[in-house]
Amino acid sequence: MLLAALTAWIAPLGLGLLIMAVMSPLRTDAGDDIISGLLVLAVFSLYSVMFSWIGVIPGALGHFLVQRAGYGGWLACLGVALILGIIINGFFGPVAIVFGLPIAMIYWVALRAYDPAWLLAKDQVEDAGDGPSAPTSGA
Repeated sequence: MLLAALTAWIAPLGLGLLIMAVMSPLRTDAGDDIISGLLVLAVFSLYSVMFSWIGVIPGALGHFLVQRAGYGGWLACLGVALILGIIINGFFGPVAIVFGLPIAMIYWVALRAYDPAWLLAKDQVEDAGDGPSAPTSGA
């Protein structure tokens, strides 16, 4: 879970660097609106690493608690991110929600890639270890 949270925290940095590397040579003095908008997105992505931990740490904890209650899917992850985004919205504005939801999905995908059994309910984990059950006959 910690590795997934670290991945979600660092992932926007890679996105920002990628956009910056691709779009910087295309920028002209006249300034195209699309390229300028993508460069602004790149700058926000680069700087989001400094502030996204404010949502990633409580988000991972909230998703942990929701998962332990039996609701560890992607919708629960988005719900936790939306609630935290609304709370943090008072400090950072709508950027918290705009970046929070994709970071939550990166967290969930990373968690699913690193430890897929963690997202299963307890009864599914027990059933997964037994293998296929043999049918029982009534006679």
